[in-house]
Amino acid sequence: MSSQAYADWVKEAEKKRLRYVIERARLRSNIVGGRFQKWITLCGSVALAALSCFVLVLAGMSHSWSLVFCSMFCAVMTILWYLHYRRSDYCIEQARIAEALLVHVPPVAEQIAALPAEEILVRGSDSPATLSGELLRAAQSGAETGDGELLRADLAGRE
Repeated sequence: MSSQAYADWVKEAEKKRLRYVIERARLRSNIVGGRFQKWITLCGSVALAALSCFVLVLAGMSHSWSLVFCSMFCAVMTILWYLHYRRSDYCIEQARIAEALLVHVPPVAEQIAALPAEEILVRGSDSPATLSGELLRAAQSGAETGDGELLRADLAGRE
């Protein structure tokens, strides 16, 4: 794999990981938000049911048809709130299923660690930039310097 291909692969792996993290966060927020909505609607249903019963009792005591209609309205609203509660339950379950089906994308460092050795050694597959004879050449053309002079040039002049 060339250097450019490796860099492109890393960018693509980062994009896949980012998409995975965003999708998982969305699903988790749907689950948490659905739970909150579920309990709010359940509390509303219970409150409306209690209000409906209370108004119905008042209607029975006062023999007022307007209170009976008010009680029926509260009963219908209680049913609607309960249906909304069940819908929240359904949405939470759908989000859980989608989260379970979501394919895990590990962090890029783990993806790189899982690559075979041939893919990680980027420079090993490229051809060398220069020939091996050209890599070790003298900086100046001319007489060669002895090994002792190379190591201790300042001591060579003192002897």
